[in-house]
Amino acid sequence: MTTQSSAIFLQANSHPAEDVRQAFRSIIGKSGVIVSTSVTSSSSVADLKVSQRGAGANMSVDIANGKCAILGDEGTYQGVYLCDNRGVQNVVVTAAHATSARLDRVVAKVQDAAYSGATNAWSLAVVAGTPSAVPALPAEPANSFTLATISVAAAATSIVTANITDVRKYAAALGGRERVYAAPSSVVTAPVSGQAAYLESDYSGYEYTTATSGWQKPWGQPWGVIAYGSTVTVQSAISAETDLTSLTAALPSTWPANRRVRITVSLPNVAGTVANDSFALRIKEGATTLQQSIYSIASTVLYVNPSMEWIFTPSSGAHTYKAALARNTGTGTSNNGAAATTAALFTIEDVGPAANPA
Repeated sequence: MTTQSSAIFLQANSHPAEDVRQAFRSIIGKSGVIVSTSVTSSSSVADLKVSQRGAGANMSVDIANGKCAILGDEGTYQGVYLCDNRGVQNVVVTAAHATSARLDRVVAKVQDAAYSGATNAWSLAVVAGTPSAVPALPAEPANSFTLATISVAAAATSIVTANITDVRKYAAALGGRERVYAAPSSVVTAPVSGQAAYLESDYSGYEYTTATSGWQKPWGQPWGVIAYGSTVTVQSAISAETDLTSLTAALPSTWPANRRVRITVSLPNVAGTVANDSFALRIKEGATTLQQSIYSIASTVLYVNPSMEWIFTPSSGAHTYKAALARNTGTGTSNNGAAATTAALFTIEDVGPAANPA
C-alpha cells in the first residue's frame, strides 16, 4: 500500500475536506468542544447552551446560538468539523414513559457519507435513553459530543431548568488550558501528554502526564496542602506513647512516586506534672516512628509549644500519618493543651518534585 502524504494550501493545489479537517485536528487536538470567545465562567458562556424552552416549558429544549468543533470518530484521518448554529434551535424531547424515568442526551453531531450512510449534515438533537428504575445515559452517536443531559421524570409533561445538566466542554489550542467544571478525567476525552486543564470551581490546575499517572497537578510545581488534622480538645495525663486525637492526615491511594512531602505538627500549651521531665513529639506511620523531637519542661508552672516538621519522599500509594506524644525521661505526665483559640495542627503538604514522574 502506498503511503498518502498531504500538504495543504500549496499554491495551485486542491485539497480534500479531510485534509483541512486534519489541520483543525492538529490545533485543537481533542474531542468535541464549544468554540467561544468567552473565558469567564460556565454561566456566562452562551454558545450552544441548552435551556428550558423560552416560549414556555414543554417537552422540548432550546439550544443557543454558537459554534463548536466535533471530532470525527469513524475514520482514522477524519479530523475536526467546525459547526455553527445561527439562532436559537428548539429540539423535541421524546414523550415521557408513564411509570419510569429516563436520562437523555442533547448532542451536536455530524453525519458524513464519506464514512457511513448517505447523509451529509450536522445537527442538534436529543437522544432518548431507556426508561428504567435506574436510568442510564444512552450512548453518544458517531461523530458527536454531549451538550447537556436531561432527566425526564415518569409522566413528565415539560422539561424545566432543574431537569437540565450542562456538560459542555470548551476549546483550548494545544498548549493552552481547558476550563472544565468537573474532574478532568471525567470531562476531557483522549487527552495527550502535556495537556492542561483547570477546574472552574477553584481554578486548580491539572496536567495530563501518562495513561498510568493520568490527570494530576502540574509536576514541576508545589501542590500545596494535601490534607490536615486539627483539634481544640485537651488530651491530658500522657506518659506512655499516645496518639494525639485528630492529629492525623493521609495521602490518597493515587499518590504518585517522586514527590516531596512536608509534614508539620504543632502543639499549644503543653505542660508537665514533674519539673525537668522530657517528652518526645513524634511523627509516625502506623507503629513506625518517622521523626521525633525531644523537649524538656523545666517547671510545672511553665508551658512549651513544641512543633516540628519533616520533609521526605514517600512511596506511591496511600499513606496515613499521625502525631504522637510520649514521656521520654522522668516520672510525670504531660498534656496537649489545645483550646478553641489555640488549636493543635497536623498538616501534610506537597513541596515539589523529587525527580521526574515515575
